[in-house]
Amino acid sequence: VVDASLSRDSNNYPLSYLWRCTSNDCASLNMASVNVTRNSITFPANFFTSGITYYFNLTVSNAPGASSFRTFYLTVVNSDVPTVLIEPLTSAVVASRFLVLKGQSTSHNYEWRCTSSSPALDLVVASFGNRESTLVVRQNTLIPGNTYTFQLRSISGTSSAVGQASITFTVAAIPAGGVAS
Repeated sequence: VVDASLSRDSNNYPLSYLWRCTSNDCASLNMASVNVTRNSITFPANFFTSGITYYFNLTVSNAPGASSFRTFYLTVVNSDVPTVLIEPLTSAVVASRFLVLKGQSTSHNYEWRCTSSSPALDLVVASFGNRESTLVVRQNTLIPGNTYTFQLRSISGTSSAVGQASITFTVAAIPAGGVAS
């Protein structure tokens, strides 16, 4: 299940969701067997081929036509690989606010990375219990208008297999122009 139910519109407009598989390997999938609801998509067991990474786009639009999209991927691997997920963002990322990313894993050996930033970001990681990890990025660390990808990696305690999830977003740009009245 891939879930976008936490998507919100700041003006409370109704939202529409468009799910698309964008990988070359998507042509071989029987998408008719996929349960797509308004804000989630559920894949049946054994739907994907092991060893292949499938890329998907989700576009969420409001009634006036404003939209936002996220790209995510699913990699099918052996079952001893830890399951890792990152909760979706519920609002725009603004540089002047702390960014909090929440992740979960079936293993308690995990690591957060920013895979798209140079120089390296100063990351603060808080752990809750054995299976949850929260990443906090200090305010005014991210650059408005830049796109970042954060990754949560988890290593199996038994086989050293690595599971990972990532989230990509663009930091809201600083407003420019306009007229004061």
